[in-house]
Amino acid sequence: MTISQRSISVFWPKFVPPEIFEMHFAYDFCRKESQRLCQTIDALNCWIDYAEGDLLSSFLSYVSANDDLLIITDPLIVLHKGAIEHLQNSLKNGYAACGPVFSDSRYKDQQAKLDFSYHNISTFLEVSQLISTQSESAALLVDQLDPGCILYSNDAIRSAAKDIPVAKLNNFINGVRVVDSGAMLHRFFNIFDSAREDLIALIPPEVSLILDVGCAKGGYGKRLKADRPDVFVAGVEMNPMMAESARQYYDDVFVCSVDSLDLPYPVDLINCGELLEHLENPWKILDSLCSMLNPKGYLVLSVPNAGHWAIVRDLIQGRFQYIPWGPQCITHIRWFTENDIVKALEDAGFSIDLIDRVQPPPTPAGNQFIQDMLDKGYGNREHLLTIEIIIRAQKQ
Repeated sequence: MTISQRSISVFWPKFVPPEIFEMHFAYDFCRKESQRLCQTIDALNCWIDYAEGDLLSSFLSYVSANDDLLIITDPLIVLHKGAIEHLQNSLKNGYAACGPVFSDSRYKDQQAKLDFSYHNISTFLEVSQLISTQSESAALLVDQLDPGCILYSNDAIRSAAKDIPVAKLNNFINGVRVVDSGAMLHRFFNIFDSAREDLIALIPPEVSLILDVGCAKGGYGKRLKADRPDVFVAGVEMNPMMAESARQYYDDVFVCSVDSLDLPYPVDLINCGELLEHLENPWKILDSLCSMLNPKGYLVLSVPNAGHWAIVRDLIQGRFQYIPWGPQCITHIRWFTENDIVKALEDAGFSIDLIDRVQPPPTPAGNQFIQDMLDKGYGNREHLLTIEIIIRAQKQ
């Protein structure tokens, strides 16, 4: 049987997401976007949704006798045509299973080596294409594959026991496993445990009382307490499930929205990592936060830059696609440039103490776009390169 005669069935996990809005959106987004990006694959036979615990035997009647099986177990993956074609081509040498590289993987051999950063779907597809064309063609033999996405050969599937869970197939397949470094997938990692060490680094040594607004599952407090256990840290989180997770690391947790917070004590520093862009009235909230601070207290915040080149380029091409999280997060309802956020802080009674501009390396096409914009007299390089603005401000 030649590779051109083989077709593919995709198994996609229909799992129940945690009770977090972004997670519900993410599960739905990744499935729909993956289907959209794969719809032109000639070899695609069928797309099958399966639930946790479903057995392989329940679905084999839908699978062609010549089908390879692409089984996804991580619902936060974005699949695309180029990756599937790479993976299938790698199976032609008789391997049992093949896996891609990912933007994020705990398996060292499947962690993509990225020279450029991407921030939305259009830039992800650029980077994955670059990896596809620049990678070596040889498959890397491995003992284990990241179970998030594996393409199994038809022969391996037919020789396996049928009454095994679809999601556990990786544990029951015999044969050689390989990684194709030319097939790259995006994986949305869990941001709700983020430690934000970059923001922790901006805490002045004299600070002893901190309020972390939007503390999620408590990654910030956990990391801060490891370094400075003497600091009193309070958190604000409106999601009860995440607030309960954070409680083990914080001295106090308020389960409410920031606009309904009645803080019973003033603090030395307020941390707002990626918060203001989610609020209906961030300008009013900045006034309120200023009143919660001790005299000469600090506000440390980060916001995405609405003028980053990847966003600007999509906009002038008529695109703006919300994604689960990132600069175009589905829950962003306010947008800032550096000038906008600085003015908002000064109007609220803060003076700017420090500004840090996060500027990851753009793709080759991104570099060309930035240069074209500059040549035509639009924008400036600093602003176009900045994906995130980090500011420390002090109460006047």
